[in-house]
Amino acid sequence: MSGAHLANAVLMNADLRGADLIRSDLTGAALHSANLHNATMRYADLTDADLRYTDLTDADLTGADLTHANLHGADLHGANLFGAVLHGANLSAIAHLNRANLTRAHMTGVFLTGANLHRANLIGANLDGAILTMTILDGAILTKASLKGAHLDSANLDGANLTGADLTGANLTGAIWSKQTMWPTAGWEKRMWGASDRLPDGRLRVRAEDVSDNTEVLT
Repeated sequence: MSGAHLANAVLMNADLRGADLIRSDLTGAALHSANLHNATMRYADLTDADLRYTDLTDADLTGADLTHANLHGADLHGANLFGAVLHGANLSAIAHLNRANLTRAHMTGVFLTGANLHRANLIGANLDGAILTMTILDGAILTKASLKGAHLDSANLDGANLTGADLTGANLTGAIWSKQTMWPTAGWEKRMWGASDRLPDGRLRVRAEDVSDNTEVLT
């Protein structure tokens, strides 16, 4: 099926485990609740596709275009999304991206409210303007990621690595973090300690105040 033309195809609940869909055209396809476990979808076009509650565990989505795709509740545990384009995609609610590879993924304006990105690899990813409210990012690797204007309010950043990340204008109100969390710079770490309250379990929560980047304070 490599290179298949499946634009607007209706494939709800389809069993596509291990399918070869490299460079396939799946724009606008209805894949609600489909099983795409271990499918190879490198450079596939999934623009506007309906992938709600789809099983994409261990799928290879390297370089795939998921612009405005609806991945609400999808399971992407262990999926490879290296260099994938997810502009404006909906990955909210119970989307599972734990341990997913999102290195250098293009995710501007993506909706990840409440999603699980436990220990996900987001090195160099572009998350400018992303909605990450209440998102689980504990242990995630976000080194050199761009999070300008991102909404990280009430996100779980326990043990996340944000070394070299750009948090200019990011909203961190209510975000949870710990001593294991690595902030972009020493200045950021100092500011976060001063802007947070300790919780009973020893972690910290950012207070409702401005913690946006300030080059005079946070470099």
